[in-house]
Amino acid sequence: MSKILVSIIIPVYNGSNYIREAIDSALGQSYPDIEILVVNDGSDDNNKTRDIALSYGAQIRYFEKNNGGVSSALNLAIKNMKGEYFSWLSHDDIYHKNKISVQIEALKKAGNMLLPVYSAWEQLRMPERVASEWTNHKNRYSKKYFESGLFAVTIGLISGCSLLIHKIYFEKYGLFDEKLKTTQDYAKWFEMFKDQRMLYIEQPLVQSRIHKEQTGATYKNFHKERDDLHRWMMENVTLADTKKMGWDLYHFFSVLLPILEISGYINSYQYACKELLQLKESPKTLNKIEKLKFFLQLQDHKLYLICAGKRGKALLNYFRLRGILVEGFCDSNKKLWGCKINGISCFSTKDIEKEKVLLIVTKAEPYVLKNSLLKQGFENVITYDEIEELLCEIPLKKMMLYR
Repeated sequence: MSKILVSIIIPVYNGSNYIREAIDSALGQSYPDIEILVVNDGSDDNNKTRDIALSYGAQIRYFEKNNGGVSSALNLAIKNMKGEYFSWLSHDDIYHKNKISVQIEALKKAGNMLLPVYSAWEQLRMPERVASEWTNHKNRYSKKYFESGLFAVTIGLISGCSLLIHKIYFEKYGLFDEKLKTTQDYAKWFEMFKDQRMLYIEQPLVQSRIHKEQTGATYKNFHKERDDLHRWMMENVTLADTKKMGWDLYHFFSVLLPILEISGYINSYQYACKELLQLKESPKTLNKIEKLKFFLQLQDHKLYLICAGKRGKALLNYFRLRGILVEGFCDSNKKLWGCKINGISCFSTKDIEKEKVLLIVTKAEPYVLKNSLLKQGFENVITYDEIEELLCEIPLKKMMLYR
């Protein structure tokens, strides 16, 4: 137990801007038993990336190959790693000093060294270099959801660089699919963890850079590959997988629908609808919907959604599929006032009576706006994030799909 070797793997392509910080953060780990493998995936930047990596000498193990994508670089490192655990560090990301030590200690405390473990992370926005915790984690779900491998993967709660994975998973499930350019990680996590309990650490242990050179921003088939990934996940999920969450397949597809709509994944959204029509409706659906209405005080209050963007439209659809009436949208964009958006009117908040209304703020970062609305005198203001777990507990009414 005292000498568990961890392999930190850093794939890099034309990464001279950031690779030094990544390697330094790996070398600076408080956990002593590590090896660092840097794989240069055919960089063509006049040897800038190579020279930086080689300047570390024996502190790292350096590999070089023809360009084949991040999957091929990760696979080469996995084949050559000596460690018992795999920890991925993108060349443009940074580990907190205690990333590995906290995760190893968490595994020891859990009494199961084979559990896959991951953590919260921070976004490091460039070029401002402003770090902030990924707010979409906050207030969304309780621990049981973060610990469900199926839920964490299909909902997208995992940052690959926050993971620590025992090598036995690669021995059992194989390496990353080198045909995939942007979804190779989540495709593999789904195979590995869809029937597993995961260990989640609420403490941010990684900084993930957000910048315009990322593959997700430059790869023209990014959106299609993500759509195909979700379709493939749904085709391969089983009733046994969902039962570990206390759900059935109907409930599982119900939860995915608004997420697929938010993302604009038309192919997988249509597939989920088709599957739902063929599945038996979850028991007690109507009772759960009535409990939601009671929680939201909809017997006495009119419901308005604040912000008519993707999240707002998806939440509207979520409520419609459960037979819940939404009175309208409110949005700061004056051009939308008086217009119909997805069949309901859009207003200014000045046009709404402050009593007997419930406002749900649908913005991804909602709390400044929520506090502003409270100061304006609206008594009942909540955020999408605050009720998202509750919404996940409620399957849709099957009859609503036919409308």
